[in-house]
Amino acid sequence: MAPLWAGLIARINQSAGSPLGYLNPSLYENQQALRDITQGNNGDFAAAKGWDGCTGLGSPNGKLLLSALQKSAAKHSR
Repeated sequence: MAPLWAGLIARINQSAGSPLGYLNPSLYENQQALRDITQGNNGDFAAAKGWDGCTGLGSPNGKLLLSALQKSAAKHSR
């Protein structure tokens, strides 16, 4: 999953025109841009509603995430 996120964030930074920086607070503020995965496991952890050790916050929707992160960046840069 880390390579997916690295590529997605690189494309989002490119679209934004500059690095968006530390994203964790923005991800938690914009969970609608992530599809929560509530079933399954990885052998050690089980998926559940909300954040979990198996799937984190879920799988990203790139277009929604770009829009949400750009709005968050604009809000926090004021």
